[in-house]
Amino acid sequence: MSTVFVCAKNASLLRSLRQLLSRAGFSVTCFKRSKDMLETLENETAHCIVAEALTTRRDTIQLILKTREKLPCSPIILITNNAEFSHATDAIRAGATDFLETPIVDRLLIETLQHAITRQPQRLSN
Repeated sequence: MSTVFVCAKNASLLRSLRQLLSRAGFSVTCFKRSKDMLETLENETAHCIVAEALTTRRDTIQLILKTREKLPCSPIILITNNAEFSHATDAIRAGATDFLETPIVDRLLIETLQHAITRQPQRLSN
């Protein structure tokens, strides 16, 4: 079972993502604050991150970069209700795997997650 960390300030979005991904067979850990998710990444790992884009483009890019430092191989899928092409391209350039707009199409999110997880590079083991 793949572990997905979900981070969203919007409580209803967080709740609906938890329900959707759990029903789809993912192990889901939810966070309301990106700071809490980043701290958890110190001790735990996730197969994929699904995060709501933050208020500013700069904060979103910082979230991606900090997540990449801790999990260089795990896909990051951003969700936003305000999709600007330039914001999406900046996020992808910073290391996001995909950028989806709300309202979320359930099937699209599940397929995006499955595709991202199966395509991530194999980690080297010691």
